Amino acid sequence: MEIDLKNNFLEEDYEDLKFLLASNIRSKIIISLKNGPKKLSNIREDTQISSSTILHGISQLENRNLVSRSGESYVLTSIGNIISLKLINLIKYWHTIKLFKDFWKNHNINEIPGEFLRTMDVFSNAYIIESTKENIENPFTTYLEMIADLDEFKAILPIFFPRHLDAIQFMIKNKRKVELILTEEIYNSLLQYFSKKEFTKNIEDGRFNLWKINQPIKLASMFSDNFISLGLFSLNGEYDPSKLLLSHDKEAINWGKELFDYYKEKSEKIDIKNL
Repeated sequence: MEIDLKNNFLEEDYEDLKFLLASNIRSKIIISLKNGPKKLSNIREDTQISSSTILHGISQLENRNLVSRSGESYVLTSIGNIISLKLINLIKYWHTIKLFKDFWKNHNINEIPGEFLRTMDVFSNAYIIESTKENIENPFTTYLEMIADLDEFKAILPIFFPRHLDAIQFMIKNKRKVELILTEEIYNSLLQYFSKKEFTKNIEDGRFNLWKINQPIKLASMFSDNFISLGLFSLNGEYDPSKLLLSHDKEAINWGKELFDYYKEKSEKIDIKNL
């Protein structure tokens, strides 16, 4: 929903937003109760806050209809439960922004589709692999290590590196399943790299699924069932091979699968007829 700054939307809800975000104690109580009812001692153990301070915070949350009492325990109300989901997402989102602030600042993130940009909190437990003076190819060698034993592999590739194609060819020859979404330029490069016979055989065998997209993509993503990598373009418009964002979290991997499906819907499936 778009917010019209000309109306009183923000003014009316500002106090409620400030109530939630201005108190670390209230936020901790809400997060503690996210997984179900808890007694005061359990909340104290979760938050490491004194009982008197917790009770004061709970009283404030009760007045806002976010928490209620159930016997000797406290529980989130229906509204409280909805609020807790958004609160946790917001905290994770800001944590992700701060944790990788240089990565976001020095790369073009505006080309990431909006619906995926809004859920970047899935990378809250990710880490950066980057080139060093001692090991300039660290991102690529790490990527090779991760795909070495995979049975299946998917990638969105708007960039062309012969080493990527070497790895793809290795996987196909070793009867691994590979699915790729390529820009037209990279697709043409791939055709020159593989023989048509090799292409045809692997597509017929179902080990090689390929889509061609006729629009620019300004990110590179590779993933399997146990990892996802995200590479971005620098602000000058060139792809930056020196840094990769990596995660092994299920949420992040699912994010990658949905991103793959998003671009797949905008792409042309390559089969024997249109090869």
